[in-house]
Parts: sequence; C-alpha cells; structure tokens
Amino acid sequence: MVIICQVDPDALSARHTAIPSQFERNLLERLVHIYDAQVYNPALNWMSRCDGEGRVQESLDALYDVIMIVEEKYKQWWRDVRELGDNHTKPTMRKIFASPVVMQQLEHFEGMKEAANRVGSKSEGYGLRMLSRPNCGACEAECDAAPSSDNTG
Repeated sequence: MVIICQVDPDALSARHTAIPSQFERNLLERLVHIYDAQVYNPALNWMSRCDGEGRVQESLDALYDVIMIVEEKYKQWWRDVRELGDNHTKPTMRKIFASPVVMQQLEHFEGMKEAANRVGSKSEGYGLRMLSRPNCGACEAECDAAPSSDNTG
C-alpha cells in the first residue's frame, strides 16, 4: 500500500512553532488507554477464543504502534520545547529585561506607536491628506486645480 501525503508548509511551520498543550498531551494519553482497553485487548481476547485471522492481528498491532509513536513523539516534542525555553528563551528574556538600554528603546518605540495611533485615529488629523503641494509659482489657480504634474504614467 502506498500513501501519498501532501504537506502544507504553513501548517507544518505552525505545527512546529506552536507551544505544546497539556490538553493535547492528556488527550493523546487517554486515546492510548482507550484503544488499549476498548479495542486492542478485547480484540486479542476474542481472537484467542475464535482463531482470528493473522491479518487482523497485524492491523491491530500496526495501529497500536502508530498511536504509541504519536504519543511518544508528542512527549519528546514537549520535552524539547520546555528545554528550549529553559535553556535559551528564559535567559534571553531575563537579559533583555535587565538591560536598561533595551527597555528605554522599547518604551520609546511604544510611545511612538501610541502617538501614531492617536494621530491616525483622529478624523481631523493628517491621515492621508497631502501636507504640502509644490507650487510652480506661475499660476496659483492652475496649480491648485491641477491634480499633479507627474508625467510618469
């Protein structure tokens, strides 16, 4: 059997950059327990009493392996992300917050952003209107009436 899988690059990057969820981890663990208790063991018991086919056993084993691999990979990813945060992200953030220069730059940037938002939100503010218009001096009425003398078009 050949399985063709197309990978969406955006979904792939989102999957590998998202923070692991305790809910997802618990869900995977419960899935393993449910499969084991409600599918795998009852099927094995039934097959031992009824001389079940080997293909069914192989399919059950293969599915069990896949579920266990998914759970183990998720646990490994969980550990890797925590290790990354503990060893790299948290120390970097501590250094950033301890640096007076960086904090001053952040405050300055936030102040500029707030000022820009205030100006942009005013209906009487500058917005997109033209601040100044070049005037050739020859005829003020013509220059005011003409849209633009830009002949690039």
